[in-house]
Amino acid sequence: MSKETAVAKVDQEFAILRMDEGVTIEDIMAENLGGGITLSDLDVAKVPAGGGLAWKVLDEDGKPTAVPELVGIIVAQQTLRSYYKENYTGTGTPPECASEDGVKGVGNPGGFCRDCPKNAWGTGTDQAGKPTKGKACKERVRLYLLTKDSVLPTVINVPPTSLRAFRMFCARLTKSMRSITGVVVRLGLTESKNAAGIAFSQITFDRVADLTTEDRGKVRAYSKALQSLLSTAAYTPHSGNGVVNVGGTMDDESPFPEFPDDVLTEDDGI
Repeated sequence: MSKETAVAKVDQEFAILRMDEGVTIEDIMAENLGGGITLSDLDVAKVPAGGGLAWKVLDEDGKPTAVPELVGIIVAQQTLRSYYKENYTGTGTPPECASEDGVKGVGNPGGFCRDCPKNAWGTGTDQAGKPTKGKACKERVRLYLLTKDSVLPTVINVPPTSLRAFRMFCARLTKSMRSITGVVVRLGLTESKNAAGIAFSQITFDRVADLTTEDRGKVRAYSKALQSLLSTAAYTPHSGNGVVNVGGTMDDESPFPEFPDDVLTEDDGI
């Protein structure tokens, strides 16, 4: 089978690329969701803890299931930062300071992330409160992955320990003049250990196929429409009811999940 034939076969599997001419995602959302969409309308695929090799996702019936890999098109990405004063507890406590663009933080200390002392290596602490080589403020990337059977993306929070792999993947695409929205990607999982021997899961990124010129245009149009429709509630650290959950189906996932610093260090390739 030639490369072009293989690419065409992959393209045709995606629901967004099979939509009738003249029908847009805006039309579907207007009819089904009242014209808008929030993060809580989207499913979340979770990176497992402890070096697990299976994603936690929802099946067609909304039931949690485990899958070894995710295949789809990344239609949007967002850089986020969050700083927690207290040690990680996994209870959904909102951060002291957070950034929705990775540039400027809201809260305490707030201001430009680039100049923030909490963004320096060696400011982190482990679960016992001891200093680590990591950062007090954690950076991550939120990906919106469009799978073949859905016209709504799945949210994936890329933890700090997988950021280098993601950036290297993006760099490879750039070198070959490919856009991240113009390829089909496979997100797998691999087990790694930090300097202290603690196991954690890392995301792997592989290009499965290139979209055709026509389909790249469809995906770009979808991406622009999604970003204009996607509305996130303004975040205020420690406001009344705390942090609104992302993807109500996975109720322990918040817009600013914390990652234990005892697995995050500069030596881990972050």
